[in-house]
Amino acid sequence: MAHLWISDLNEWKAQRLASDLFPLETGVPAESRGVMLRRSGTAPAIATWYLLAPPAVPVHVNGIHVALGICALRDKDEIRLAGAEPLFFSTEEMVEVEPFAGAAQSRCPRCTKILESRAPAVRCPGCGTWYHEETDRACFTYGENPICVACGADAVVGGGFAWSPEEL
Repeated sequence: MAHLWISDLNEWKAQRLASDLFPLETGVPAESRGVMLRRSGTAPAIATWYLLAPPAVPVHVNGIHVALGICALRDKDEIRLAGAEPLFFSTEEMVEVEPFAGAAQSRCPRCTKILESRAPAVRCPGCGTWYHEETDRACFTYGENPICVACGADAVVGGGFAWSPEEL
């Protein structure tokens, strides 16, 4: 799930963008209010996020003024609103074991067995493919150097974020 990196007392914290529409109001002065992020598409691997801004609100993405009030966002984009600390948009997802909520009769690409509804599973952050991730069937993290068999992304569960604005 996409998130924003927000500076909180010189410490960067990730805030998940849990809904399709996310207003940027925390720590933002009144003259910069009305800016929001909007998700287009529902699948995490193919969703696109847009920054929407009223014409009177000066906002910059990676140092470029958003003149038309809309800008497609990419991973690690810097968002600056007048009078506010910079924000960083990220599409990086932390991989966590969660109850399988995919389509019925879906099969795990590693073992080819059916993924049962609500069974412990993992969704690849690169392509959105679901895998078993149970104690006796750890299909996503299987092997010495585990990768997603569909897209080749590293298969690491609970490893935290690989990038944060602290690296800048």
